[in-house]
Amino acid sequence: MTEYIYTLVYTIIYTALLNLFAGIFVSNKNINRNLFYLCQVLLVISSFGLSYLFVNQMALKQIFIILVNTIIIVVLYVAKFKKALVIAILYQGCAIAIEYLVLVILQYVWKLKIEDLLQNDTLNCIMGLLCLMVMFCVISVVRKSLPQKRGYLLTEMEWLRFSIFPLFCIITIVMLMLNFELVQNNRQGMILIWVVSGLVIMNIAVFSLLTDALKRENELAEYKVIQERGKNDTEMYQSMINNYNQQRKMVHEFKNHLSCMTLLINHGEYERLSNYMSQIQKSMNQEQDLFDTNHKLINMIINSKYLEACDKGILLVIKTNDLSRITMEDQDLVILLSNLINNAIEACENSENKVIKLKMIKEQKWLVVSVSNHYEQEPIKLAGKFMTRKLENVQYHGLGIENINDVIEKYGGTYVIKSENKLFQFSILIPM
Repeated sequence: MTEYIYTLVYTIIYTALLNLFAGIFVSNKNINRNLFYLCQVLLVISSFGLSYLFVNQMALKQIFIILVNTIIIVVLYVAKFKKALVIAILYQGCAIAIEYLVLVILQYVWKLKIEDLLQNDTLNCIMGLLCLMVMFCVISVVRKSLPQKRGYLLTEMEWLRFSIFPLFCIITIVMLMLNFELVQNNRQGMILIWVVSGLVIMNIAVFSLLTDALKRENELAEYKVIQERGKNDTEMYQSMINNYNQQRKMVHEFKNHLSCMTLLINHGEYERLSNYMSQIQKSMNQEQDLFDTNHKLINMIINSKYLEACDKGILLVIKTNDLSRITMEDQDLVILLSNLINNAIEACENSENKVIKLKMIKEQKWLVVSVSNHYEQEPIKLAGKFMTRKLENVQYHGLGIENINDVIEKYGGTYVIKSENKLFQFSILIPM
């Protein structure tokens, strides 16, 4: 009875590790929960049955296990059969290699006899659980080396803190095996097996909880980024609406001007007409775009931000050329320019030197964008990211620069950030 219980526990842990391993290479976002649990039960039952059906035919047993694992991966992760087969072979190959490696280390490093390991059921069970624990550590390391695949990012210190518990469990299991002579009867051996099983299961449970928490955090961060981008778009569309309303107002006023000028002509007051037309022309020159890059959207962004800076007593110096051939999407242009200039204006508001220098030029096959501004307070840098000092909308802190980075990466560009002597510079190169 003890043997069956151990085999069932071993199979359940083996199945859980298979899911962690497969999740490295294939996406599991859209898995139906009911289907997932059904497949897990079927996998446990089939693996449990194969363990006894082919107990004396190791090669045939491995082949059938690989096939079953492949089918489960295809069904759960909607993966192609060839890819699923490769994943199943890799997993089973790692499991066999780890068992052999653990056996060699126990024999030649800790001087345990193979005969004792193979003939003593309790010791053999503990060794099997030790192999699963090592397998879990290998999977964790592989996941860490491929964070961009899954989006679950931990700092080096966080990974170091997490790794303490698995390493402690491995050392504990090895120490129990080295002092196995202290076990006097089968009951004590069974208790020992359950303790070791609990350690392995707790490690997997903690890792799964951590993974789920990181997944939710990643999804929340993506949602916040989308919100911030929507906020930028809303501001720009509002600016477009304001410009449109201003144009309508100008058209209405122009009709009044025409009527007035007609009356002046009819009364022969040409000198007053000349002065009146000069005033109108001066007013229209003030209202038209101050900067023209031959790109309507860029003109709108730069001119609106220039007026915003002027309202706050900030001098925005702009250097640009013909940008008519810029191929970036409108949304990305809004994100790039709006965030760059907004951050500069925010920093300059509390600075004595209220000057922002914006350079946006097309040079051969490159778009060069550079923004420099003075600041009074040192910028906050958290986890390698610059953060805003604004007290409102704290949940959006740092997302402006993160959105800029996303746009730069999207177009294969590079950037450099410098912050020294109260001067902040953000320089960008994007191939066009």
